[in-house]
Amino acid sequence: MKTIIFFGGGKLLINLVKITIEKKIKCIVFTSPRHSKEIITNNSNLKNCLKKINIVLYIKKRFNEKFLQKKIKNNNCIGVSIGSPWIFKKNIIKIFKSRFYNIHGANLPQNRGGGGFSWQILQNNILGYSCLHLVNEKIDNGDIIQTYKFNTKNCKNPIDWQDKYNKVSSLMFKKNLNNLFKKKGKIKKQLRKNSTYWPRLDTQTHGWINWNWPGKEIFYFIKAFDNPYLGAHTQLNKKTVYFKNCKFIKSKNFHPFQFGLIINKSKNSISVCVSGGIIEVKKIFNKNRKKENLKKFKIGDRFHTPMQKLEKALTKRVFFNL
Repeated sequence: MKTIIFFGGGKLLINLVKITIEKKIKCIVFTSPRHSKEIITNNSNLKNCLKKINIVLYIKKRFNEKFLQKKIKNNNCIGVSIGSPWIFKKNIIKIFKSRFYNIHGANLPQNRGGGGFSWQILQNNILGYSCLHLVNEKIDNGDIIQTYKFNTKNCKNPIDWQDKYNKVSSLMFKKNLNNLFKKKGKIKKQLRKNSTYWPRLDTQTHGWINWNWPGKEIFYFIKAFDNPYLGAHTQLNKKTVYFKNCKFIKSKNFHPFQFGLIINKSKNSISVCVSGGIIEVKKIFNKNRKKENLKKFKIGDRFHTPMQKLEKALTKRVFFNL
């Protein structure tokens, strides 16, 4: 019987598991404690979603070759990684006879690494990508099997990117499923000289707004940390506030001493002075994710990010626990 062992988590993993079930293929999922608790849909986490559809789940910080080998009871088994927290060594890859695959949410080799879709939003990329490639011992380094493109013009935040990525990735997986077992089809080598790597992002650490940036870059920055994240943030009267659902309005240039000042407001938004225009902010939240009443923000008040916060955002690299 054909078997797929999935590694990782997220909504895409659930989608692929359902496709696998429809194809009458056996599923086993390995996930980390962190991934198992992630909310997938309707306040149901990964663990509960898999339980509802009777999928065997192993929650592990680490697993060894012997444990994994016991779960593979035939030669017709492949591995699929979806946002996996592990870097797989040669002995694990060998178990699958090199039929071990990963789906990566960016173009390769130009966008290896983590950070979700936020790095791509920061670069104002119009096209999104889903890349199916072989797993090797290096991060996002294996030979490419297929890459799908999708338009992100109407994506307002990382959630919108994620939804489009999930759809095209599910389609790509479904179309290639039979060939993945047979290891058929053309593959494309990744050229190291063309590669770039982006590290993981943490909103609380890296999401501080630098009001000296060009206004358009501040807009992309706020968009990159929008839903599902807490939001790009700054301070007002030493209290941290989080921005979402913003718009950049190009206008005349202002002096740098004017940046961050609230210069106008309406019932549904406040206008903040930036280089080259205005940032119109429609939603502001506190650290507990509760929406702030825009009436409390006064014209003439200034948003400001302390220099030590900006320095930390530039110098601290984060690593997430399993």
